[in-house]
Amino acid sequence: MSKIFHTEYLYNGIFFLYIFFLTSTISNAGLSISLALLLLLLITLFIKKRMNIPMPNTTYLILYSIFFGGLIFVSFFSPSSQSKYFTLKYFYWTLPFWVVYLYIIEIPSFISWGRALATSLLILMSKAFFQFFSLPLGTRITSFFYSGNGFAAVLELVIPFLLIYFIECKKRNYWVESKLIALIIVLSLCGLLGSQSRGGIAGWCIGGVLLFLVRYCIKSYKRVSLKKTLSIIIATAAIISSIVFLGYHTFHRGYDYERTLMIQSSYEMWSDHKMFGVGFENWGAQYKHYVSPTSKERNVPMPHNNIAYFFSATGTIGGISYFVYVFGVLFLLICNIRKCPNNLYYQAALWSFLAITVHGMVDSGITNKFSMQILSACLGITFSSEYVNTSQLKKEENDF
Repeated sequence: MSKIFHTEYLYNGIFFLYIFFLTSTISNAGLSISLALLLLLLITLFIKKRMNIPMPNTTYLILYSIFFGGLIFVSFFSPSSQSKYFTLKYFYWTLPFWVVYLYIIEIPSFISWGRALATSLLILMSKAFFQFFSLPLGTRITSFFYSGNGFAAVLELVIPFLLIYFIECKKRNYWVESKLIALIIVLSLCGLLGSQSRGGIAGWCIGGVLLFLVRYCIKSYKRVSLKKTLSIIIATAAIISSIVFLGYHTFHRGYDYERTLMIQSSYEMWSDHKMFGVGFENWGAQYKHYVSPTSKERNVPMPHNNIAYFFSATGTIGGISYFVYVFGVLFLLICNIRKCPNNLYYQAALWSFLAITVHGMVDSGITNKFSMQILSACLGITFSSEYVNTSQLKKEENDF
């Protein structure tokens, strides 16, 4: 019994390190080593226990296959010889989905997950507050990232899931830990504001507002008058419009007009390569042929808009695949929230997915390596949560 107890601690320790390095992004070596150890552990468990693993949600697998199947198909007809390599590399960034899903199915370490997220944000915020007090007032906070947008992307993805861990700590009456998690969440929200990332701030706020609307509609279905429902929808639209307006005018920048020119150039790329696009990761190389004469930024890798990027880089096939994936996942999460209202992971996933999608309208979104990896891990734990039975959760509570 003691040996099994210590073995699970070792397993959860490896999982903790993997999630920590994945979400903090502070060490590629740490991430690679912890991933290798976790994969070795999963292979060992599979061989020794002959694990009977349920497949992830069928609808999600279909959406996942349509998206990446479309991108891989397009890469064979791309004018760029490197397109297939970069497409497969992009597909590899979703590995955390499978790693987290398989591990949680076998060992439901929701506590290790929550503590890893908390530790990650604590480290990121330590660097962020050092920058805040050491740099001139008004400087964008980036923590360990090259830009405030990268920092904001991690925060908007992780905070909703850390909120779940805070709720769990409160339910179990772990007073000290719940207060610490609450402090980390508040500091992280300050960091999100300090990043001055309009896409990140708007994404997080809009995701939260739309989640509230979804919860309200589900709970009030057939019990609220049409007039009240329309009032709620109009109020939600007004709040979202206010968030966008305030974000634009509070953090207005001189290069804003450049984004419009990039989208125009993306449209011209798509017009010339309607079916298969200019090639995944080839947008930056092609941009010099389509750049507007009035543009001041002539060496950029992407159009800062995911819709423009997928249609111009992967053509109509890739663009439609992106739409199917995004809207399909959003609809799937909403349906699961309605079916399993007590499973908070679906709600956190909807919030995070909306946040990074909105952010992707003005930045790299899910075409960014760290964002895609973290989002994949979040979806992995979300879809594994529906298979973890009550007895396993009670066992974890006793070990807590």
